[in-house]
Amino acid sequence: MSRLEKINEIFLECSQRIEETKEYAKEMISYSARLASFSESDWPFPTDSNCRPEKLAEAGFFFHPSKKGESIAFDFINLKEIEWEEHDDPWEEAIKRRKGHYLLSRRWSPAENNWDVLRMKDENITVAQFMKICAAQAEGLIEWEAEEVWECLCKGQTTWEELFKAGEMANATYSIAEDEDTFHKWESEMTKAYHELKTNGKNLAKINNKRFKKNSVDFKTIESAERANWEAAMNEPFMETYIAIVGKDEELDEEGEQYVAKSPVYSASCSSHLRSWWSAFHVEDNQPLTNSAGIICIFLKKISQFYFSHSKFSSLTATYSYNKLTCIKQIFVFLLS
Repeated sequence: MSRLEKINEIFLECSQRIEETKEYAKEMISYSARLASFSESDWPFPTDSNCRPEKLAEAGFFFHPSKKGESIAFDFINLKEIEWEEHDDPWEEAIKRRKGHYLLSRRWSPAENNWDVLRMKDENITVAQFMKICAAQAEGLIEWEAEEVWECLCKGQTTWEELFKAGEMANATYSIAEDEDTFHKWESEMTKAYHELKTNGKNLAKINNKRFKKNSVDFKTIESAERANWEAAMNEPFMETYIAIVGKDEELDEEGEQYVAKSPVYSASCSSHLRSWWSAFHVEDNQPLTNSAGIICIFLKKISQFYFSHSKFSSLTATYSYNKLTCIKQIFVFLLS
């Protein structure tokens, strides 16, 4: 294996790990999902210990399958890895790390009732709470990815230097100059990717700080007569709203043998105050809605393709998968940019 092949192997392993970990982390928004992640973890501590799965999930930590059999759990916002002891109190540990935390330190975070949102049942989380949590996690994942890219770059540079010192090039049959030039191009691209991620993270932080207020979302750009409808929508349960608008992704067929797509059911008439918004994005305005929460969700769904294709957001959304739930999550994050 040549030096470049070894460097490429490092890059591919890093890239795959980053994508898999991010996708897994994005499923850890709710308490129930974080708790479920411990179900096959072989968690080493007793069920009555301070550091048990229920308390870890309540404090915002989840288990990753790659660490099976170990007492390691991750912060679902920034993917910080912590090794736990039986006597540790997860919430106390979370508070110790509050400074600079993308969720716990923000003035606009849903911190009501001592962060009750981290312990809520899925069906009780509101659209606004879900929106803010996703926004905080988006910042955290960008920062985490930047750190991982930098670590990959450093590992590649170290491997290159070690192989060079080992005299591997002396026996090479290919062009040394060409090999080195290719490596430096890779090095340059990795450095560029790192700095772009850092810049994107800073920009997203500014956007979120402008977008959110302490207890709600900033609706200054919306006409005052319509603002109440949007604010009401934000306080509706997210999962109920999501299912009402897009339906469950799949359900068992009549024989219970395979999954089939389920179509959403709408029962109310379209709200006229969104028609001008829809027409601005070349969207049909005859789609019926279910309730005030439906107003915002169908709007988000309709303009999702516009936002994903818009150059302003392309660099920030490129790493996210395009399934329906993730799409709605990310549109919540970028809605009022």
